[in-house]
Amino acid sequence: MKIKIFIFSIVFLFSANSFSQKFEIGKRLIPDKQFKLLDFSPMTRVLTYQYIGPKESHLYNRKLGEILIGIQNGIIVTIVYNLIPEKEDEGVPNTTLESIQKKMSQPLIQFRYGCYAANIGNKTISLRRRYNSPLSLNKDRIMFFTTIKYSILMQ
Repeated sequence: MKIKIFIFSIVFLFSANSFSQKFEIGKRLIPDKQFKLLDFSPMTRVLTYQYIGPKESHLYNRKLGEILIGIQNGIIVTIVYNLIPEKEDEGVPNTTLESIQKKMSQPLIQFRYGCYAANIGNKTISLRRRYNSPLSLNKDRIMFFTTIKYSILMQ
């Protein structure tokens, strides 16, 4: 029985890691067939892609919708995780906010209209509910957005 549990655990860990997809600001990325080009900004020279490969089903206590990646000169400069709100959610749910806060080195500060944000080093991180926005692909989403500061993008 213990061997079956051990084998199941190994298979589960391997399959979870093989399907998980993590992106990191500043890392090099060459988009392949798992990415769909959505947009190009001539001002910042950022190409925006939707990741369409295998991904986690949930992130920060909500179902994971879309993942958008901004790439400038082969480097990830923007990451957007669009989380699907539950029917009873109003704005950003506290459970989602708390899950994200636990992973951060400093707290997100609440601004107007239910937007939470922080500047950490050269990154800006925000969490907000978006309705019919291009970054939410015109859907109701809880948007977890990380980007290089605008002044660096413009260099």
